[in-house]
Amino acid sequence: MLERSGARAVVTLGTEPVEGAHALLMDHEAVGACAGRHLYDRGRRRIGVVVPEEPGLELFSGPRLRGVRRALRDTGATVTELPLAHDEDSAARLAERWDALGLDAVFTYNDEYGMLLCRALQDAGVDIPAGRP
Repeated sequence: MLERSGARAVVTLGTEPVEGAHALLMDHEAVGACAGRHLYDRGRRRIGVVVPEEPGLELFSGPRLRGVRRALRDTGATVTELPLAHDEDSAARLAERWDALGLDAVFTYNDEYGMLLCRALQDAGVDIPAGRP
């Protein structure tokens, strides 16, 4: 059907190959570990990790969270899971709790979640990138 419709290629994003499609394969746990090390190397010790609440994304977000935790194991740094739905209300609720969370860094799931959270934090008066009002 795809061939008849004129599709030249089907590309998937995932952790395993899909027969009949070109695949961009990523080790999401390694992505998380890289992010965790990057933040730790820059002096961050209280790191939040955005985990999307949308169904199906746990295939990617779960391994990323595990990777951050693995990278920071035995360092004294803390990792806080931050569930976030991709909507302004959810981001505003997280931003309202920001001071109480005491975080000094955040690893967001992707750019879209990052921008959503940044906007909510700015609306709440949090100085980005400092993280304090």
